[in-house]
Amino acid sequence: MTALTAQLVDFTCAPPPVAGDDALGEAATAAIVDSIGVVLAGAGSEVSDALHRYVGTVAPAAAQEPSDWTGFQAGLAPDLTALVTGTLGHALDFDDALPGAGHPSVILLSAATSLPVGQLPGSLLLDAFAVGFEVNARVAKAVGHKHYLHGWHTTATVCCFGAAAAAARVLRLSPVQVARTYGIVASLAAGLQRNFGTFTKPLHSGFAARAGVMAALMAEAGMTADESILDGDRGFLAVYAQGAQQGDAVADLGRRWSLVQPGTTQKKYPCALETYRAVDGLLELQARHGIAAADIAGISAVLPPGTLGPLRYPRPRDEMQAKFSMPYALAAAALDGTLSNSSFTPAAIARPEAARLMTCVQLREDVANRPEDPSGRNSSASFGGFVDVAVTTAAGIVSTRVHHPAGSPQRPLSAADRTAKFLDCAAFGGRDADVASDVLPQLSRLSEVPDVHDILNRLTPTHVLDHCAQEGSPRS
Repeated sequence: MTALTAQLVDFTCAPPPVAGDDALGEAATAAIVDSIGVVLAGAGSEVSDALHRYVGTVAPAAAQEPSDWTGFQAGLAPDLTALVTGTLGHALDFDDALPGAGHPSVILLSAATSLPVGQLPGSLLLDAFAVGFEVNARVAKAVGHKHYLHGWHTTATVCCFGAAAAAARVLRLSPVQVARTYGIVASLAAGLQRNFGTFTKPLHSGFAARAGVMAALMAEAGMTADESILDGDRGFLAVYAQGAQQGDAVADLGRRWSLVQPGTTQKKYPCALETYRAVDGLLELQARHGIAAADIAGISAVLPPGTLGPLRYPRPRDEMQAKFSMPYALAAAALDGTLSNSSFTPAAIARPEAARLMTCVQLREDVANRPEDPSGRNSSASFGGFVDVAVTTAAGIVSTRVHHPAGSPQRPLSAADRTAKFLDCAAFGGRDADVASDVLPQLSRLSEVPDVHDILNRLTPTHVLDHCAQEGSPRS
């Protein structure tokens, strides 16, 4: 082993970090609770319907089994469980994000909770999550932002390393096994932004979780792999970084935790993060000046370079495309006063007034809007620089500038916001409101939980259980 791989292996096998660090434990708990919520919500998506049909095809015997907390059958193979959980968690594009490092938290949760280890103490989940999150962040920094600009989806290509680390931590693998886990998962790293706006985009999250679980279990079983996979000629960085490798990726490893600094962004809206600052600016102007949607004659946004790359659908035709459409996000926000799961239903997308407002939107990228990185080569377009938003009405033009998106560490969701999001997600996924309200305080004290599975299984949707018992089918 050499350089980066060796340092990450040593880090992955180091003593537990969370027990003596209150800030790290609190950040990990908040991210895990948010991730559980968005997995619950994913059960209410069309992605879930397709996934149920797939699982029924590849694991037909499981159709006779009762469901677990995901709404899918208990007892699925660990890698299939990770695929299901990870996909559900990204189905609505409502899971958290780390600048330049994808959407790690749901993937880490999915990997850690899918392993066949019996009881999973909350303290072990927190430990595996924190370590996996850090490995994810460091590999992302090492590979550099050019990787994403080239068309790779970091959530798929990098977060699989975080999932592998979390799985290795839960399984308590040896250093050699951890090195081999990374070697195996590197050959499973794939995912293209071209699939944004389709069901395959959330599948990327499921693929990454499954890859991490598969790699760790295979290494545990004795499968070999290159033990310095991140380094050297034809290693992961040489192939994936497009020549933009960052040599200082682990300079402060173990001294700074990415969960705490910079911290993760817990999403306020169920859509692409690239839309957030423009939406925030529009809502601010509407509130400040009392502007109704019907009064709007024009909406303009000047954006940092690279913002529009993932936003591929100026006139979306369905829910998934709408989540990657700046014109629709602005139109729906103007109409709804926010963006919620109900903003992305077929009926909402088909609103005539939404169609009118989309024609009023003008978008432009400008290097001046990211003065610290004008070329957009070294930072995420969701966070770097600022967004200028202007709204035109019969009374004139008003404008504002937004530096940080809602939910970011600079503008975090309040405790009330986080609670409301969890309960809304549970309701959207068909969970009982009283059960969700009862479980949430227990999850918030995760370090005290003897077995996380016991709490999660309280969130099993009873209507799916009844359906399975009556018809022997995973889903109607």
